[in-house]
Amino acid sequence: KHKCSSTGRIKNSMTSQGWVAQRTVPLIQSDPTIGCKELLENLQDTYGTTTDYHTVWKGKDIAQKEIYGSMRQSFQYLFNFEAEVEKRSPGNIVEVDMKMVHAPQLEVVVTPNRHTITMPLNLQGSPNPVTRRMLAMALADEASQQPTPTVKDTTMAYDMASTSKARKLTPKRRKI
Repeated sequence: KHKCSSTGRIKNSMTSQGWVAQRTVPLIQSDPTIGCKELLENLQDTYGTTTDYHTVWKGKDIAQKEIYGSMRQSFQYLFNFEAEVEKRSPGNIVEVDMKMVHAPQLEVVVTPNRHTITMPLNLQGSPNPVTRRMLAMALADEASQQPTPTVKDTTMAYDMASTSKARKLTPKRRKI
């Protein structure tokens, strides 16, 4: 075994962020709330490696982007969803209201034909597969009914998690 003094000082000579990301994807998929400390312990037990917390944190970030996509993609899903609701409920107006909150909760509220549908979303803004199916079934049911003449709009509100990327993507307002 090589025992050079220079390699003894390097904690993560074989574990890069990409290596950590590749091995943590299944762990994050099975438990999305798993923390870096648990991942670090798991990697040490499973592979017998020594790595630092920062490498695991960055590797987890890469793995989450691989699984869930980036914030930019998630922000675009907001407007794709708005267009889909307008397409399925012609004649209605859809308003997207975004506000920053401290709690990491995202929620969609759709009110076509005086009905309210509330669906929790994941942190990236796209519904999970079960929620997506439920929402599609609810929208198909609403589209099959004739719209009530007194209802003129469909309101959709998103409470986005307070993150620096979300703030940068928020549209700027100009004074006229």
